[in-house]
Amino acid sequence: MKYNNIIIGAGPAGLQLAYYFQLYHIDYIILEKNNVVGSFYDKFPHNNKLLFPNYPKYDSYSLLSNYPFHNHSKLYPSRDEYFHYLQSFYTHHSLNIMFNQNVTNISFQESLFLYEIKTNDNVFYCDKLIIATGLSIHNIPLCKKYISSNNNIKHYNDFPKNYFIDQNNIIQFQNKSVLLVGYNNSSFELASILKSYTSHILITGNKKDFSINSFFDSDINHQFLDVYNDYIHGYGISFDNKILTDKNVIIESNNKYYIIGDNENQVMFCDSYVYFDYIIFCTNNLFDFSIFDKTLNITTNKNYPVLNFNYESVNNNKLFFIGKLMYGFNFKKNNSLFIKGFRYLIQLFFKKNYMLNFDKTLKYNNHIDLATQIYNRINTHNELFVMYNYIVDIFYFDNETDNVFYYKNISKFDFGLNIIDWNDMNYLCILKIDYDKLLYPVIEIYKKNDYGIFIFYDKIIINQTQFTQFDKIIRSIKFCINKY
Repeated sequence: MKYNNIIIGAGPAGLQLAYYFQLYHIDYIILEKNNVVGSFYDKFPHNNKLLFPNYPKYDSYSLLSNYPFHNHSKLYPSRDEYFHYLQSFYTHHSLNIMFNQNVTNISFQESLFLYEIKTNDNVFYCDKLIIATGLSIHNIPLCKKYISSNNNIKHYNDFPKNYFIDQNNIIQFQNKSVLLVGYNNSSFELASILKSYTSHILITGNKKDFSINSFFDSDINHQFLDVYNDYIHGYGISFDNKILTDKNVIIESNNKYYIIGDNENQVMFCDSYVYFDYIIFCTNNLFDFSIFDKTLNITTNKNYPVLNFNYESVNNNKLFFIGKLMYGFNFKKNNSLFIKGFRYLIQLFFKKNYMLNFDKTLKYNNHIDLATQIYNRINTHNELFVMYNYIVDIFYFDNETDNVFYYKNISKFDFGLNIIDWNDMNYLCILKIDYDKLLYPVIEIYKKNDYGIFIFYDKIIINQTQFTQFDKIIRSIKFCINKY
């Protein structure tokens, strides 16, 4: 079977891109290994709460503004509600998905100039291949084990759906000690569930800040502040920064687990707790590179494929990665690991790879209108804030008419590419949100040099948001441009 575009994975990223293909009548199909869309949310998170609040003003989960995820009755909507939202998104838009297609091998057939995708019972071919599988491989430290059974040593993903909601399961942790390996939201989630039952919980790994302090949503979410408060008050929670490696050994004695360090005579975590009744690996998942034929030779950086500005593999033409797999490209400095971030990147992906030019979305013929636009953009929670220092707005003054042309939602790297016709301007202005302990808006001015390359010229930091200040800012921008 041959298609122009094949998307692998019917999670939020694959569904959103399929919507754009459907809207613009572009040939495509999604291959999904499960029998439903969004299968991750059928099981995770274990506490049945989504990670981020869903305030009406701060929409964290809608794939499209015209098909919103409406549930503001609870601070943290349930995963079940979001799972049903994804099902309704699929059926409402009549997306083209083939279920129960487990991809086993991807290769490039040079004689056909096509990608070949083998599944459990079909073979597909396509011109462009888009990977939207997310991270699916368990990341378990390669510790040596001298144990009689793995029953009490599991990965976060190994537990069945609703396991930690059923009191009959949780009661087995009564007065037990638990080691949670991995200092992240998964470990804090389980600690929040189990801490009322256990005698002691130790969370170990590279320590992170809380996201309310760092503005980085990969850090610990503030819904788990109760775990940190119990640690502060000495209520059976402790933290460590040790990382388990292949040099460590897990030993079982009398149904208790001990972790031996680099020194064979040293038992780790003696300062916190010597032994553990349960060990749960909450280490983050990895991307499954095994589905690719070795001839494709995917270049990687810390488990993420290395991508160019079009989100295309740097050494495989027309092989793209979207969703969580865009995270490596954005230098891990914003929120592209999550739906509320990568949904904007997928819009950019579609514009870059399937639309020749970005339209001039807005046109103004006076300073007040432009000032109003800037005021609204930096006083509304939007993609500039979620994808700070990456997604920007670009505007410039027309040399002949003095009209202002304004482009919304551009990657800050894109003004060097041919998605916008830059020939009719000698300068441009970028509105973006920067981060230095706090988020703050900035307007940067770039000038074109003798070689036709835009170089940084000046910067205006907006530290007041009163409307009366913005007209002055626009005038100062024009002053900077005219004095050049």
